Amino acid sequence: MQKKMIFIILAILLFILNINVYADNIESQYKIVINIPSKKLILYKNDIIIKEYPVAVGKSKTQTPIGEFKVINKVINPYYARKNIPGGSSQNPLGSRWMGFKAHYGIHGNSAPSSIGTFASGGCIRMYERDIQEIFDIVPKGTPVHIKYDLIEVVSDIDGEEPILIIYPDYYNKTCNIKELIRQKLKELNMYNEISEKRLEQITKLNRDKRIVFSSNLAFFINKKYITNDVKIIDGAYYINLNKLAKWLNIDIPIVYNENYACVMGKFINTIYIDNKYYIALLDIQRLLGGQLDINRDLELIELSMNAVFLNNRYLTNQILDITTNPKISLLAISQYLDIGIQYEQDKIKYYLKNGDIIPYKLYQGIPYVDLNYLKENTKLLLDVSTFRRQLTIIKTPAIICNGFVYESILYDNELYVPLNILDKDIDNLSNIFINFERIPAISVENIKYIPFDKIKKSFNLITNDYRTKIILNKKVFNILD
Repeated sequence: MQKKMIFIILAILLFILNINVYADNIESQYKIVINIPSKKLILYKNDIIIKEYPVAVGKSKTQTPIGEFKVINKVINPYYARKNIPGGSSQNPLGSRWMGFKAHYGIHGNSAPSSIGTFASGGCIRMYERDIQEIFDIVPKGTPVHIKYDLIEVVSDIDGEEPILIIYPDYYNKTCNIKELIRQKLKELNMYNEISEKRLEQITKLNRDKRIVFSSNLAFFINKKYITNDVKIIDGAYYINLNKLAKWLNIDIPIVYNENYACVMGKFINTIYIDNKYYIALLDIQRLLGGQLDINRDLELIELSMNAVFLNNRYLTNQILDITTNPKISLLAISQYLDIGIQYEQDKIKYYLKNGDIIPYKLYQGIPYVDLNYLKENTKLLLDVSTFRRQLTIIKTPAIICNGFVYESILYDNELYVPLNILDKDIDNLSNIFINFERIPAISVENIKYIPFDKIKKSFNLITNDYRTKIILNKKVFNILD
């Protein structure tokens, strides 16, 4: 009896240990890193950056704690005891979500969204409401929270080249000799000889309230993303490397008309050609993309701030409103790519989905805008809003057109899959598929078999539209074996 009891106890202990190991593995998938000077929260999964978020951090008199923590509790609609404000109230400074990481400190929403991106809190981490609700649903209790105070950040351009230093203000006065730290970092990057000691003296004096850049040239940013420092100044006008801009837009930009113009999103823009590279005027970029342009020669910084919509990772439009709160997107910009129909009735235009449902919209300056939540709830579109980059990313799986039939593709484990019967109407029941003697794995979703598009696309001649929302397949000759 005693041996049996010991065996039972050991079995229970092993079970508990296995549960703890499993829980630790789940928790260790995610990690939150917050850098106070940059006022940025980064969410990692398996040490890969998932997303960046803007935050507000503690004031100089009520500093955010630095160190290693964990999410110790999670609360929906937290009660604000200091002023007796109930959870769910629009006046509650904790917002709709709370994730505590230390006694009296947490990551939470807020009732003052204009404070995001500033030193404004009593030591907690504030986020936009949409952001805290998003991250709240992702990370479990026990998620590591690393809060640091790094004044110097090394970033590379859009091609992973030409590193520069970004220096943030020492708002908490924690660093004694920032100049020496910068000098050491410049030497590590072999940039020290490019920057004079005089420049180092001059620029560190500017660092009291603004972030500054150390670069061999002016650095061009779009929505906090470092694009390039390949900037030319000709007759007082600024020109940006065209290939770097095209990389951010993720579109092809042909050069036309005796190599004097670039065709950018259907518009012809003057270019200049220097050292075997094309450049485009900064003001033409602003006219094309909109937004606010800030040029500061003292800080070596050119910044373009704008709202942006990307469809299947390609730039589409800047016509999106209220991106940090309740985003709305222009129906004019998306209708031709997202299976949205248009019907004209007297003086009114109706927009409808593929299933016939009428899309509700509101006019802003004469342009129809639809609420992003409506698209999220009524379509199969994948929608991701980045308040840090002021960017909406739309992912639409392409319609596959083959032999006069239209097929729906799906995303499975971040890979595009197409219906198996694209290959042949009679092979849907085959268990093992070989094409040109290569075995093709198949999955079943809602009783339909799908195969990876990458495995079969070489067997077709492909025609795609600009945003890859439609793919036309023309069959080549191939062998199908069971």
